[in-house]
Amino acid sequence: MFNNNKEFNTFNMPWQAEYGYVQAVKNGNTVYLSGQLGHNEKGELAEGMEQQMELT
Repeated sequence: MFNNNKEFNTFNMPWQAEYGYVQAVKNGNTVYLSGQLGHNEKGELAEGMEQQMELT
């Protein structure tokens, strides 16, 4: 169950505002992730699965 100590995290990527979601929500000791992609801080996708997994 959710408690009142939720923390939200965003990287201010353009699609977050466009689609209305945050990258992660921390609730107590649990972290919920949403739509993670292997991109850098500029929103550019990494080449190859291994590099994308590392960035994700």
